[in-house]
Amino acid sequence: MANHHPEPLALSGPLSPPLSGATGTDPKRPFLRAGRGSESVKLDNLSSRGFRTDWPNKLALGDSVWLKLPGLAAMPAKVTWELDNMIGCTFDVRLHPALYAQSLEIIADAQRSVDLN
Repeated sequence: MANHHPEPLALSGPLSPPLSGATGTDPKRPFLRAGRGSESVKLDNLSSRGFRTDWPNKLALGDSVWLKLPGLAAMPAKVTWELDNMIGCTFDVRLHPALYAQSLEIIADAQRSVDLN
């Protein structure tokens, strides 16, 4: 007997916010969305568990943010600390080591090209 579902199964929410179409973003640079704001960011620190960056708007502990690293889908994270315009965030799911290494390489290449100009 075949299983029959009267309605299609659906996820409870979107997997990631729509990050495409943001103006002035470079696909080889990290991009952050928090609340209503979104922009390219310079990461001061990146690990497989989280990141630190400057963010111009006040965020509270526990606020959800989305970080888009080059070559990867946007990843959800939570603000774990904030000080002035700096935030520290922990990824909801730890980055796989291979994806982490790939992102570091792309970011480093993009930074070298900026330094040469």
